[in-house]
Amino acid sequence: MSPTELDLPSDPDELRAFAEVMKARLVASEQALAQERKAHVATRDELSAARNAIKLTTLQIEKLKAQLAKLRRMKFGQSSERMTQLADQLELTLEDLEAQQA
Repeated sequence: MSPTELDLPSDPDELRAFAEVMKARLVASEQALAQERKAHVATRDELSAARNAIKLTTLQIEKLKAQLAKLRRMKFGQSSERMTQLADQLELTLEDLEAQQA
């Protein structure tokens, strides 16, 4: 709305009161906008943290897969109960991480 479209009061006191109301509305609008911006930044930060957590879990899964593959190669190279237990334990950890990621 332009100032020419407004029905402005002709009385100076009424005009001052009108200006005060408009000023208060402007301040309220600016505060609401600032709160929306803060909420947007917080949401963006949460999304970034979630993406980083997913990346970390994915890297952990890949590391465990590599360790598991190495242990399996070692297992078939020499028979050792310790290697078998460690491989089984890594396999369970890997399954847990993959389930969490899903």
